[in-house]
Amino acid sequence: MKNLITYYLLAIVLPLFLMITLLYLGLNRWFFISLLVFAFVYRPLLDGGRLIRKGVIKRNDRWKLFLGYGQVKWFKELYLKK
Repeated sequence: MKNLITYYLLAIVLPLFLMITLLYLGLNRWFFISLLVFAFVYRPLLDGGRLIRKGVIKRNDRWKLFLGYGQVKWFKELYLKK
């Protein structure tokens, strides 16, 4: 369970907190850029690494996460299972 909580904090909460801080400071352009990087680069790489470590996918299948359906397909494995 400790690993799952750490994953939630580092992968989701901390980056979103930083993006909300950018928005609060009025740095709208940087917020938008960070949101795009978070959604299209950071999350697929992080989720792919987690799925590879858990043995759910092979390293060659990591590209599927960049298409957008990978997070949906492996949602349970990413967010609900230890």
